[in-house]
Amino acid sequence: FSVPAFMLYVLLNLFSLTVDSVRTIPVWSVFVVIFMWAVITFPLTVLGSIAGRNLARPIQNLEAAQQQHSHPRPIPRAPWYRSPFVLVIVSGIIPFISVYLELYHILQTLWGYKIFSLYEVLTL
Repeated sequence: FSVPAFMLYVLLNLFSLTVDSVRTIPVWSVFVVIFMWAVITFPLTVLGSIAGRNLARPIQNLEAAQQQHSHPRPIPRAPWYRSPFVLVIVSGIIPFISVYLELYHILQTLWGYKIFSLYEVLTL
């Protein structure tokens, strides 16, 4: 994930440099972030993986962990709201309402009926 994000940063920063933008991130700040990643985060990740591999304890009683019961337990009946039909409807309605409300407020701003404010949408 870090390589695509860095490439996107380079592309956007080059664009902002070509148009003489004030929002251009200084190169020194980028070098500091890369240095911190290389010196702090990467070695800690490697040390953590080595420590996790070497300090892992084997399972003491493997037979007890693999025991099976002779009689099967009954599976309880799921409530009505866990049925596939209800889950499909709810999982489709929630994103639709979110997108609909955002578009509604943005289009009202474009047509001049209202002034768009993010705080108004967040209160919904």
